[in-house]
Amino acid sequence: MSEEHRLDEPLHGLPITAIMESISKNRLGLVAAGAGFHLRHPELDYDAIDAVISSSEEYELYYGPSLEVQLKCTASPHVARLVRRGTISFSLERRAYDKLSKPNRFTPALLAVLLLPQVADPSEWVLQSENGLVSPGTLLWSDPRKWPPLPDGQRSGTVSLRPSDVLAPAALQGIMKSVGDGGEW
Repeated sequence: MSEEHRLDEPLHGLPITAIMESISKNRLGLVAAGAGFHLRHPELDYDAIDAVISSSEEYELYYGPSLEVQLKCTASPHVARLVRRGTISFSLERRAYDKLSKPNRFTPALLAVLLLPQVADPSEWVLQSENGLVSPGTLLWSDPRKWPPLPDGQRSGTVSLRPSDVLAPAALQGIMKSVGDGGEW
């Protein structure tokens, strides 16, 4: 393999999109496990849902609540655009935007976006050191219930991802507790 690797070419048999999908699912799994939850993957991505985070905890109102997750991953500054004070603008196709933001959803949903650094070689997204395995990049989340409805004819929606909305284990525990208690999150 040449020293220069184009990100649109397969690496070791996997296209870059498959590598990014695998890294983002594994990162979400680590966050869920760190929060004390488990991750399930639906067999089909029909309703814009890539994973389900489930609790086995008893909360004020519900036992074992779940969150459905649409998971995205990018290393492109053209896909995830910095707009102001660290806020990222991310476009989502209308079908996914509408399904995630339906006000009558039975199971709450969230959008999780893994922002990876631009690298020459995707192996730089998974690094082993004496401190353990590290994957650079930030996993941000957005609550689709707060998104405005899209006007007729608009083909995509723009979602704002704030730097304070890092999907870390403590944040995920707070979201799940709010869902389990029957409240707003």
